[in-house]
Amino acid sequence: MIRLTSVKGREGEEGEEEEDDGKSPGAVPSPEEVEGVQLLQADTVEKLPEEKQRMHCHRNEQALADFFAWAEPIVAAGVPTTVRGIYQRLSSIKDVSAEHRLDKTLQEMTLAQPHDVVVTILRCAPSCDRVAVTMWMAIVSSNRTAEKVLPELLCVLEDWPLHSTSTSDKDNSDVFSLAATRAVWEIIHLPQGPERMILYFPRLFVALLFQIFSSTEQMPEEVTAFWRRCQHKHCLPTNPNRFALLTMKALLCHLEYEDVVSEVERECGWDTLLNTDTHHYTVRLLARAMLRVSEPLCYRIARYLFRLLRREEAHWEVAAMAFLVEILPCLNIKQWGERILQLFQIYLWREHRVMRLLVLRCLMVLCKRPSLANTMSALTESLMEVLKDEDRELIEALRPLFDNDTSHVQLLSIRIFEAVMELVEEEGKEPLERIVRQSLFPLFRHLHDKNQFVAEASWETLLQVNTFLQERKFEQLLETKWRGEGCRVPATVRDIYQWLSSIKDVSAEHRLDKTLQEMTLAQPHDVAVTILRCAPSCDRVAVTMWMAIVSSNRTAEKVLPELLCVLEDWPLHSTSTSDKDNSDVFSLAATRAVWEIIHLPQGPERMILYFPRLFVALLFQIFSSTEQMPEEVTAFWRRCQHKHCLPTNPNRFALLTMKALLCHLEYEDVVSEVERECGWDTLLNTDTHHYTVRLLAR
Repeated sequence: MIRLTSVKGREGEEGEEEEDDGKSPGAVPSPEEVEGVQLLQADTVEKLPEEKQRMHCHRNEQALADFFAWAEPIVAAGVPTTVRGIYQRLSSIKDVSAEHRLDKTLQEMTLAQPHDVVVTILRCAPSCDRVAVTMWMAIVSSNRTAEKVLPELLCVLEDWPLHSTSTSDKDNSDVFSLAATRAVWEIIHLPQGPERMILYFPRLFVALLFQIFSSTEQMPEEVTAFWRRCQHKHCLPTNPNRFALLTMKALLCHLEYEDVVSEVERECGWDTLLNTDTHHYTVRLLARAMLRVSEPLCYRIARYLFRLLRREEAHWEVAAMAFLVEILPCLNIKQWGERILQLFQIYLWREHRVMRLLVLRCLMVLCKRPSLANTMSALTESLMEVLKDEDRELIEALRPLFDNDTSHVQLLSIRIFEAVMELVEEEGKEPLERIVRQSLFPLFRHLHDKNQFVAEASWETLLQVNTFLQERKFEQLLETKWRGEGCRVPATVRDIYQWLSSIKDVSAEHRLDKTLQEMTLAQPHDVAVTILRCAPSCDRVAVTMWMAIVSSNRTAEKVLPELLCVLEDWPLHSTSTSDKDNSDVFSLAATRAVWEIIHLPQGPERMILYFPRLFVALLFQIFSSTEQMPEEVTAFWRRCQHKHCLPTNPNRFALLTMKALLCHLEYEDVVSEVERECGWDTLLNTDTHHYTVRLLAR
């Protein structure tokens, strides 16, 4: 059993919904015994004659009288028994006014024994049905009781997969951690969520983050069976990790951090959070987004994570360190520095490569603090041992420093980068090639740096990169002529793409905008199809070319219909260009291009003209990629997913593109409404997608 705190849970039995079979004086009448006093549905009442309606109201009053006559003596039987009794009785009595008359009773019990109340409700209704929601509403409607109940829910939520506990009636049955997640989800979505939620945000945030990772990596059979029942009852996502993710997003929105949710959404970060190999990227993205919104909030989360990291909980330590790396600059180094370095001495020796890289990034930040120089020197021997293993880790840690705010740090990092490439043995070059290529763009950008030393270092390092990669000199590519009377459009587009793959200088890239726009106006089909063939996964160079094309409304109006023709033709679009190239184009390549175009700083205004076709094409693609996936499409998407950290399934990416399109056209209300109903996930299921389509239409 995994737990966020140092207290270890006990193994126990599954906490199922239960009923008291005893016949004691405080026992709850069975459904058969109260059948005669159950209420009729509202639509039936409206159709009754006046006399029968009076009889119906009389039966309501009698049922409520019976209820309170029963409730008065049972309160004396103990809190768990009372809570179970209220739950079972409310399952039969549906009158809202009667339910609200119990608010005070529930609140008083919660103030006296919050643990018993919370655990008993979770045991009675682990899937959090309508009656349980009513009880939670009664409890959290008061700030005093909300402040009592939230820590109890957190204790259960943090204890994966089962929380071992006992109530005053000697009931030792375990409670599902996911039962607390269900309760938190419903509490967040109450009309007036508790104001005290902000007090417990750091713990809630970390607990949900932890649950996402835990439910991704391991799912005991009993938890799987429980979640299957929840999913059947409430139309929840198939995987509990996705539900925990939705709860985290709902929590952020509830606390008015919608900008954080949107920023991560734009980077396709939420889906990478569900992948154990990539979740640390999303955690860093989350941290950066939250840091921009609220430094004090990030500071509180950092304090909580730091305490947890000291316990060395291996299951989630990479994610915790990833968050800490990003918010390290906002911490008080005088107060935290020594303790953080002590922590790094432990984690620097972890076998997990990502963890070691994260620690190196932290040390890069701390090494600029003179006050820590003596302590840092104690780590020198450990650092040398670690860096002997792979030069790649050092290069990866250096590359982000090229864009540091301090020119001195820029200069040192570029010079060290140059020295590492010069010293690497021949057999060690291959693992570093990808990272060295990624350094080209920042190095070219610094060629025109105001600081002459940085500019010279960048030029000399580029020459070393050229030697390292054993390719023709980059400066020769600048002399290539792209325009000529006999040059065909597809060949020109391919040449531009290849040139931009090596020359990353922004001014040079923009000088080609006019050329691309003129070719697009003349032959939009050739331009669009050739770019899709050159870069079907839509890499950074392709994005630059699309940006140049759609920055003009005239060319955007030419190229969007061409992209639509490819997008609508699942799974492959058969076509030919003027150079007699008849190779097919993946429909998903057009989807990738549309995704990037939507997210450009200034998306084309003409998008609204093609919205109906775009919307229907994406809807069709979601269904098609859910039902059938040819092997070549699967292989293509696997490459895309590896390159760009995209969702595992292309249907989910098509879904994200649809949501991005709606938001781009300022239809955020549509996205939010479907999100509230958990409708987006049902769109990916062939048996249920028609429900979401109806919800979308409404």
